[in-house]
Amino acid sequence: MSKGIEDILAQTFSNFEILLVDDGSTDTTVEICDRYANKDTRIRVFHEQHQGVARARQVGINNACGIYTIHIDADDNISPNMLEEMYNSAKDSGADILICDYMEVNHHGPIYHAQRPTVLTQEGVTNDLIQGKLYGALWNKLIRTSCFQDNNVCFREDLTMREDMFFVLDVLPYCSKIAYLPEALYSYDKTSNASSLTNTYLSEDRKYYVQELKWHETALKNTLVSKENKEHVSNSLLNIAYITLSGNIFTKAEWKKSFSKYNDVFEKAANNYKKRLVLMAINKHYHLASTIRAFLSILKRKA
Repeated sequence: MSKGIEDILAQTFSNFEILLVDDGSTDTTVEICDRYANKDTRIRVFHEQHQGVARARQVGINNACGIYTIHIDADDNISPNMLEEMYNSAKDSGADILICDYMEVNHHGPIYHAQRPTVLTQEGVTNDLIQGKLYGALWNKLIRTSCFQDNNVCFREDLTMREDMFFVLDVLPYCSKIAYLPEALYSYDKTSNASSLTNTYLSEDRKYYVQELKWHETALKNTLVSKENKEHVSNSLLNIAYITLSGNIFTKAEWKKSFSKYNDVFEKAANNYKKRLVLMAINKHYHLASTIRAFLSILKRKA
């Protein structure tokens, strides 16, 4: 953690504030945060009870006073000129949100990820995020603070994965000017984040599918998502309904509550055996469809 703070303090740009949110830590984090706050008036510390990443980030943005805001994870690395380059670029372009490239460090070495949006519009960035062309993290995005504070855009506390992307998607409608900086100023250390919830979820983990349902529902409701991408999301949702049909992940009641409301969406999907089984389960034949789905799964494993 100390290294992350030191990297920020060593920036070529000095007119910033650092908000450190202690999410109920039980190690030396409390002492480290307080020590830095006592040394530098630009640092403010908030000690909270442990309520998760989303709540901790929310405390930070609620108390942000700067014109722009960016999130930096303690385990990652930033270029010494990151804040100066991003701030000057955002200021010169009048951007509400500025996106830069980043480096990913994994066990095979560094990988450069260009993050140029297909189109520098709210719709363009939204659809790039939905398609996975852009990474949904906040650490390579400088956002005008008023865009989320004035419009009550908050982190969703019901999420345990993709919190960053949901926040970006929620704030984009209020970001009329979007800019891009083709420099990798942030280095994401994937080796130190290998134990994150997103990386440790198993394909048959109930928590994973609960989160996936939230993601699909949000994407389908987003008015900036194109018709083509909504069709893609609908087909993906149908696939999740099929995978979870056998009853080992959701009970019958849970499954019906989760998917029955998408009956019309599934009706429009491609006509294949997955669609037929899902509609059979929704329309009064759940146990038969579940049995067939389990049987097909066994056949695939033996093939």
